[in-house]
Amino acid sequence: MTPFRLSRRSVLRGLGGVGVALPVMEIMTPTKAYAAPPTRFVMAYGGSSLGHDGAGPMTIPPKVTGPAWESTKGMAPVATLGVHGHVGLVSKLKVPWIENGTMPPGGRTTAFHGGTLVPQATGRKHTSRDAAATGPSADQIVAEAIGGTTIQKSLVYRVQPVSYAGGTGGNRGRLSSGLAGKSMDPIVSPRLAYQSLFASFGAPAGAAMPAESIDQLLRKSVLSLVKGETERLLPKLSSADKLRLQRHFDELRDLEGRVLAASTGAAGGIPPGASCTSRPADPAADPPVGANHSISGDQLTFTATAGYSNEEMRAAVLNEFIAMAFACNLSRVASIMYTLTQCFMSMVPLIGVQSDLHEMGHSRGNNDNMADGVAWHVKHFATLAKRLASFPETDGKTVLDCTAMVMFFEGGQGFDPETGRAVDAHSTENMIVVTGGHAGGFAGGSHIVASGRHPAEVVFTAMNAVGVTTPLGDISTPVAGLRA
Repeated sequence: MTPFRLSRRSVLRGLGGVGVALPVMEIMTPTKAYAAPPTRFVMAYGGSSLGHDGAGPMTIPPKVTGPAWESTKGMAPVATLGVHGHVGLVSKLKVPWIENGTMPPGGRTTAFHGGTLVPQATGRKHTSRDAAATGPSADQIVAEAIGGTTIQKSLVYRVQPVSYAGGTGGNRGRLSSGLAGKSMDPIVSPRLAYQSLFASFGAPAGAAMPAESIDQLLRKSVLSLVKGETERLLPKLSSADKLRLQRHFDELRDLEGRVLAASTGAAGGIPPGASCTSRPADPAADPPVGANHSISGDQLTFTATAGYSNEEMRAAVLNEFIAMAFACNLSRVASIMYTLTQCFMSMVPLIGVQSDLHEMGHSRGNNDNMADGVAWHVKHFATLAKRLASFPETDGKTVLDCTAMVMFFEGGQGFDPETGRAVDAHSTENMIVVTGGHAGGFAGGSHIVASGRHPAEVVFTAMNAVGVTTPLGDISTPVAGLRA
């Protein structure tokens, strides 16, 4: 008899058309000569510089290169989380700027804020502050190449929901841009991200609806809605596959609990009587959005009660969605903007400094404070890498082994062409890109010094690692040593 097999994209269907994707299991492979698992790609961003105005050396880049680089204040979470072999960085990078009327490849205008994100994400020249991208970002180029028939070719998320200086930040809050060059609005609601990725509600065409309404169905765990099909599948699975499926379901239950806890303020688990709606975009279903800081003229007045929307929880939950989506082959590409350009998020609840992230580079901080702010981003990036490493692939690798990850920042520390100051936070000298993963020989755990190279060249190297050689705007040269 022909052995029973499941497709890599198999989904358990249940009441109301609810679908739950399955993890990679032995029963999905045609033979013991396992096909190579798919590659994945993560592009992340932090809206911060790395150093303070006029201060001494930054406390972020290590002095030791290679895989045995020493822990520093800004990169400390890598060691704390035990992912030193999987997460590293490329340092001494530079985004060039227009000089004597000549704009270099991947260059920027002398205006700092609103001018450094696009060159790094797209590799293209950015000639006007806060202008939209004029070409596709790396994640969208990669998604078109490796997205295949996944449910979502790319995930586009942002952790900080608003700017705290009024509005959503416009192009300062958009990391991704599509193939036509149009900047993309990210999903900022964890509730919406969960519903759009893990559960598709609505009966299939021609199917009779159950007696329960969609709203009643949504009040249940999605796993209870696919119970019947789960019970029919279990006898056909090997012992190893049964363990994989049980672990997968345990993780989904935990994920549901955290999403519902975020929306209700509960400490954990699925709160009694918790409910949601069929339109989870309602911001009331997410952690409350913090108030704006008050502004007088051009000066932001910091208050400890404003500027925070539980970004700690939002980052953790959106990271988990990316990890689960990659593990279940729902998506293979993700962009996640942890903080907006010129970030006004309060640092009081995160590192205990009476400032927002941006002002720590100027009047309210020092190099160590800036390193702590960067470390918050590194912590979440490294946590995502560690989570991807926990998912096994059928060929003995992990999902992280098949992933290339990059995270770049708004600025570095050095000369500011706008003001002429020699040491300034508004500089694109001495920048870093944090790296992770091992797809295609990507050396995600090493420290590489690439003096004067463009951060987008690191991003382009990560694209190469997942099999994409399409130029990134003006950038088409990889960084030597970043791939084995």
